[in-house]
Amino acid sequence: MAKVSSRLGRGLGSIIAGGTVSKIETPPGEQINQEANETFSQSNDMEKESLVLDADSNKNLIEVSLELIIPNPYQPRRVIEPEAVRELASSIKSEGLLQPIVARKVGDKFELVAGERRWRAHQLLGKNKILVRVLNATDLSSASLSLIENLQREGLNPIEEALGYHSLVNDFNLTQADVAEKVGKSRTHITNLIRLLQLDDELKVYLSSNRISVGHAKVLLGIDDFKLRNKIGKKAAEEGWTVRECEKQVYLINNPKEILNSSKPTFSTKPFSNFAKLAETSLKRGVSIKSNPTGDGKISLNFSGESDLVNILEKLGVYIK
Repeated sequence: MAKVSSRLGRGLGSIIAGGTVSKIETPPGEQINQEANETFSQSNDMEKESLVLDADSNKNLIEVSLELIIPNPYQPRRVIEPEAVRELASSIKSEGLLQPIVARKVGDKFELVAGERRWRAHQLLGKNKILVRVLNATDLSSASLSLIENLQREGLNPIEEALGYHSLVNDFNLTQADVAEKVGKSRTHITNLIRLLQLDDELKVYLSSNRISVGHAKVLLGIDDFKLRNKIGKKAAEEGWTVRECEKQVYLINNPKEILNSSKPTFSTKPFSNFAKLAETSLKRGVSIKSNPTGDGKISLNFSGESDLVNILEKLGVYIK
């Protein structure tokens, strides 16, 4: 039987092998690979991580008492919405468990790798046991898989995603490049997300709740003064600024001279240069027309001596006594 290798970022289905199980269905896009002997291996400069299941998949698919299951300490999802758990519980009650949870043996317990909401839904339904696919995995593999599972299923909010990457870097001494390789993202993406953790708590809440976007957050990080940053971030959220509007405000804060200069109108002769030429031909004298960006402006006429000036004024309806 052919052996297939894959990167973590390509999906849990290509990582977690297993045979078919009666009455167990797998949703499209999350299909568990049916080759029982499939293995996944990932190498980096520090160590070789491998996730291998026994050849006999039935040894890996068992029913486990809910009380023996413990949460993953590296679970990246900080908030699990009760309503989502209730909806899932309703679905499980009606249709049954469509896909087993994934866990690894830790002592006499089973630590979750993927499927915390399914586990919580079973608790809500008052069930005693749940179907578990047991995976042989290290701490690093478990943390990586948990992060990927959440990214692929419903997606994490930007702060949860950033905390997941930060955990892989700090708790497992990985480089950002290592993390990028494990989760199938670019190194730039990892760097930009982790940088969001520099935001203060208030702005993290805005970002987590979609009141501001990642684009807004990246721009706001350009303000060093955290009090001012929070003030501008709050204003951006309350007034519904676009990222472009946010960029403009941050630029003016970091370039205060621009504010002073913007209060002084800048005039230019370019917009009405054709008018000036026509006026010079008709009046047979030098004419200058200047305007500022708002459309306001001034016109200047040359004159030669007092009598010429009086003549111009009379043509304009101004008579000198």
